[in-house]
Amino acid sequence: MHFCFWVSLFTNAQKKPLYKDSSQPIEKRVQDLISRMTLEEKVAQLLGIWIEKRKISDKDSTTVIADSAIALYPHGIG
Repeated sequence: MHFCFWVSLFTNAQKKPLYKDSSQPIEKRVQDLISRMTLEEKVAQLLGIWIEKRKISDKDSTTVIADSAIALYPHGIG
């Protein structure tokens, strides 16, 4: 009985999340990803980088300045 539990646990841990499976429909992938996100992660996606947009774009806010973006977000934004 314990063996089945551990095999099941290991098998489930090895499965690729649905949202990472490019063969699945977009709607299912999005639904899976959103269901895994915390409220804080969802709010962060709404705010994204645009709070700091002036710091990473030109004066017209039409072009991102790569060096500025890298300095402000050294680990990316995702």
